[in-house]
Amino acid sequence: MWAVPALVLLFACTSDWRSRKISNVLCVGTMVAGTLLQAVVSPHGRSVQATLTALEAIAAMYVMGWMLWRVRLFGAGDAKLLMALAPFVGLNRVPALVLLTLVCGGVLALVALGWKWAQLKPLNPTRSSETLRWSLPYSFAVATAWILLSLSEPFFSSPESP
Repeated sequence: MWAVPALVLLFACTSDWRSRKISNVLCVGTMVAGTLLQAVVSPHGRSVQATLTALEAIAAMYVMGWMLWRVRLFGAGDAKLLMALAPFVGLNRVPALVLLTLVCGGVLALVALGWKWAQLKPLNPTRSSETLRWSLPYSFAVATAWILLSLSEPFFSSPESP
C-alpha cells in the first residue's frame, strides 16, 4: 500500500521543484484512490466503516491544512497534498503527519536560508536594497514526514484502530 503515496509524492515533488505548483488532479485522484483502497483492503464487512474513516481523515486534514494555510505556514497545494495522503495514513495519524511536516519544513527552511546566505553577494552601493525572495518546494517536507511516519509505525494501519 505504500506504492501509491510514494508515486504521488514523487510526482508532487518533481512538479513542486520545477514550477512550485502541485496538481489538483493528482491530489483529488489520490484522495479518491486512497478512500477506495481503504474500502477494498479492509476486512470483510468493514468496508463502509473504513471508507467513512478515510473520509474523516480527509476532513480532519482539511481543517488542519486550511488553518496552517491561513497563517501562511505553507501553501494551498501543500495542504491539498496532505489531504491526499490522509486516507493512507489513517485518522489516528493525521496529527502526527502534520506535526512531522511542520518540523521537516522548518529544517528545509533553515537549510534553504543557509544556502541563500552563503550565496549572497555584498550589497551593491548603486542598488537601494537586496532582498531574499524565494519559495520552498514544501512537498519535500511532506514527503520526508510521510517517510518518517511510515518507518515509525506499521504502515497502513487499520483505520478503525484507536
